[in-house]
Amino acid sequence: MTRAAAVLRTLAVAALLAAAGLTTGAAPAVAAGPLTPGRIAFSNFGTGQIYAVNPDGTGLVQLTHYPQGISGRFPDWSPDGSRILFARVNNSNFVGRIWIMNADGTGQRRIASDVPGRSDVWLVYTPDGRHIVFTRCLAFGEQCSIWIMRSDGTHRHLLIPFLKQPNETSSFEPKVSPGSGSTGSPRRSGWPASTARTRAR
Repeated sequence: MTRAAAVLRTLAVAALLAAAGLTTGAAPAVAAGPLTPGRIAFSNFGTGQIYAVNPDGTGLVQLTHYPQGISGRFPDWSPDGSRILFARVNNSNFVGRIWIMNADGTGQRRIASDVPGRSDVWLVYTPDGRHIVFTRCLAFGEQCSIWIMRSDGTHRHLLIPFLKQPNETSSFEPKVSPGSGSTGSPRRSGWPASTARTRAR
């Protein structure tokens, strides 16, 4: 099993246990709070929901309210702080879809069309907010590759493919350098440069 598959399966199992009331840790307390600069978005391992909190720990708010079997994972703020990018994951098959919502949790919608048999997870904005870099895997987190698309979900392009020969490689968890994007460098073939973890076996 690849590390990507192991992480996705662990997240899904935790969400199922939370739904069954078997987790030992309590869910974060939820309190209304103002939207302030520097807010932190995160997904909770047990509940499978996404939350936001101020840097000083105040203003904790639950942003997603998914039913059993669905989780919100891998949140990433847009550069202007107005939206949060995230993956909506089906825990039964570990298939993720790219969604977006406003900073207060409203306006949740999918921004990329489904690709049968593929899962889109580990997603990040480029610094200029014009593109999204993400990981695309087979179901259950196998055979992962790195893709990029416009922030509206169009013009998807493969950056780093999954390779079987001569050594099997699976790439995931892309990170975009602060200097990349349409307003700066480095660039590769007209697209923002990114780094990603690659597992060979």
